[in-house]
Amino acid sequence: MFLAMSPWTLALGVLMAVASGCTTVTFPEPMPMNRKDHDTFPQSWQGTWTSHPTSDNPGSDEILIIGEQTFRMPDGDPQILGRDAVLRKMGRHHVLSSPTEVDGITRWTVAVARMDGDQLRIVTFESPEQHHLHVWQELLGDERVEVQTKEGRDDKLKSVGLNPRNNRQFRKLLRHGTTTNHTFRQLVPSDNEVQVEVLTRDWAASYLAPTAFQFTRDMNASM
Repeated sequence: MFLAMSPWTLALGVLMAVASGCTTVTFPEPMPMNRKDHDTFPQSWQGTWTSHPTSDNPGSDEILIIGEQTFRMPDGDPQILGRDAVLRKMGRHHVLSSPTEVDGITRWTVAVARMDGDQLRIVTFESPEQHHLHVWQELLGDERVEVQTKEGRDDKLKSVGLNPRNNRQFRKLLRHGTTTNHTFRQLVPSDNEVQVEVLTRDWAASYLAPTAFQFTRDMNASM
């Protein structure tokens, strides 16, 4: 049984607590279609990541913690592959799909990630503007883009359902139709010692994945 998860938690860890007023974009099933479900994250992904590893203000950083089968934000509950999300591959990309309910029907929010050198790049389809809607309609056809607007506000999107006919169309969406782009780098002491200290004190001791316990031991040994 899958538990619904917000697009922000999905995308940042992939990526996004959908704030009130934001537009949710969903797919009819986990993407890409008819591909194998993976029950572990790639070894190179496992660890602690930050969106601004050299920031002078660590409080503004987004922190993403990836274990062998889990991912989470520091203040959130672990999300588990196979229970809370589905992980599939498409070329160099891994696609993370999370169930959510739209008008009583289970749909799926999607975040797409890949390694680019030493960086983890994550893109989503969340919070689109009107011009994104036109792009999607051009890529998929009007009949495969379901649009709900806010009551009394035809110019404000409430939710969008994208229904690609096949994986070829989904690949086109990935190339030309994403709306957000987040870049993370693995957190190490030389990047941000203050952030390491805060993370180690506040949550590393209680994190479920073995990599976090090793992370704590390594940090303590170096202090």
